[in-house]
Amino acid sequence: MAPASSKENQEGSGKGLDYSSLHVSTPNEPVAIIGMAMRLPGNVKGESDFWNLLSEKKSGLCDIPRNRFNLDGFYDSSGTRGTIPFTQGYFLDGVNIQNFDTTVFPTSKTELDRLDPAQRQLLQVAYECFESAGMSSWRGSNTGCYIGEFGEDWADVNAKETQHIGGYRATGFEDFALSNRISYEFDLRGPSMTVKTACSSSLVCLDLACEAIRNGKCDAALVGGINLIFSPTMWITLNDMELLSPRGQSRPFDATADGYARGEAVNMVLVRKLSSALRDKDSIRALIRGTGVNSDGRTLGMVVPNPLAQANLIRRTYSAAGIPNLSETAIIECHATGTQVGDSLEAKAIADCFGDKGIIITSVKANVGHAEGAAGLTSVIKSVLALEHRMVLPNISFETPNPKIPFKECKLHVPIETEPWPKGRAERISVNSFGIGGVNAHVIIESYRQFNLDLQIDAKLRRSSTNETWFTHPSEQTYVALPDAGNLNDKTSPVGNQHEFINNSYFNNDDSEKIRCQQTSGSNLLLFSAYNAESLQEQVHSHIQFAQDQRQLELHDLAYTLANKREHRPHRFSLLQVDTCARHNFQIRSLPVFHRFWMAGMRSKLF
Repeated sequence: MAPASSKENQEGSGKGLDYSSLHVSTPNEPVAIIGMAMRLPGNVKGESDFWNLLSEKKSGLCDIPRNRFNLDGFYDSSGTRGTIPFTQGYFLDGVNIQNFDTTVFPTSKTELDRLDPAQRQLLQVAYECFESAGMSSWRGSNTGCYIGEFGEDWADVNAKETQHIGGYRATGFEDFALSNRISYEFDLRGPSMTVKTACSSSLVCLDLACEAIRNGKCDAALVGGINLIFSPTMWITLNDMELLSPRGQSRPFDATADGYARGEAVNMVLVRKLSSALRDKDSIRALIRGTGVNSDGRTLGMVVPNPLAQANLIRRTYSAAGIPNLSETAIIECHATGTQVGDSLEAKAIADCFGDKGIIITSVKANVGHAEGAAGLTSVIKSVLALEHRMVLPNISFETPNPKIPFKECKLHVPIETEPWPKGRAERISVNSFGIGGVNAHVIIESYRQFNLDLQIDAKLRRSSTNETWFTHPSEQTYVALPDAGNLNDKTSPVGNQHEFINNSYFNNDDSEKIRCQQTSGSNLLLFSAYNAESLQEQVHSHIQFAQDQRQLELHDLAYTLANKREHRPHRFSLLQVDTCARHNFQIRSLPVFHRFWMAGMRSKLF
């Protein structure tokens, strides 16, 4: 497929639609994705990590960590029922899932001992998601929280403990608390619920959140998915059902596909109504044009997919979104987990919907495994990154086409290298997510460029040549993407830097409500804050390194973001950058503990 020009892409179904004048919600109004955060296999702790893993054709496959469960007690290479026949999976190998920053989320030792690691990770990733969006005034807001999950490993691990149950079992173990604790800790006043529809859970959450936003039940919503594995029970169950790959690898669309491989994930996106995002000049990462959910009904078996139901869902979702021509869509990010039956039936449904013009089909499962309850959002985040880069990401582990899939007849193309956006196709990606019990979800995602929103927000907006951050002309104060350093901790209290933030964001400066950055005679006051001194020190050094690495970063934009788009925390530090032209000299060798000091071209103070 030949690359498309911007003009050609603007001639898709978005032509003639103008959302710049929206003041009230309309039935077909898109929902904007304004923030994203994640933990994924392959040591993915942020968007740049994820993009690199996908574009460089890497895999997050690793040995099953020894700290999860005693594999030796369950392993049997022959695959005998009641055993685990593989030694690898897709784990968060770069994250200690037990760790938790109690300086950010105060918790007693008794409660912390009972607190599900899934709750711990969700809280920290939710915090990152707010910062990704540049949102610092979430407390008390009408923000919803929807969390999708699959297993109950923490409850399973602790099920045999009957002598010392304690008073925190319900709020520490039960799945309702995955969402409710986020709403509690961040003081969110919108709907709060945990959803379990198996592998489609997180995409069903996105559907519920978009519906709630359009109906006025909440102004914004955190939508998350979680899958952490530290019990052998579900592994054995799924293996006995003959759903898992004996090799422990997912190979979507390939002739050697023999089942799916389980994966871990912690995903979060922040969404709100497009008209509200435009009004407040939020970071608009992508647009959700439509969402839909249905069920397979009765099939040959409860875990056997129904391609007719899948196709009907796709058509209905497009119809509700007001998109008449499905053939303009560029890519389907498939559910495709690497099972012979599931992949072929899904391909049949896709071919039935998208006609004789064909379509690109991809699946992230080969990179990071099947994260079950969190899998749908992994696909959504991948799709947003592909739209922002205007690139088609490759499938790995695809060598010999599955003979059960009619690739040539239906013009289904599986890319094996990074490709430019296809000519004549809208900047649109559809995402499938199907639950093992028959609950299907579908989401349509588009680039804001599909509606010329980059021109409506700011005609001067341009992409940096060195990274994926948005910048504007130097005369304007703009929200820029920053690395996270020390806002949360990687240890159980206090923690060091664990997170990274790279995102595309744009905000305006409301002088009446926000702190003014000092910009006099070429000076910029850079404000840093954290919940503890160790995190503060790492934050300062991380931001300095970030500034040194950027060729097009304006320091007054950095000052604006630090002052206006970050929560102000108790441990604080300031730097006065005097010479804005000497960004390459923007450095500090050591952070003082309790005194002020001077250095060339810069004044700093801890307060």
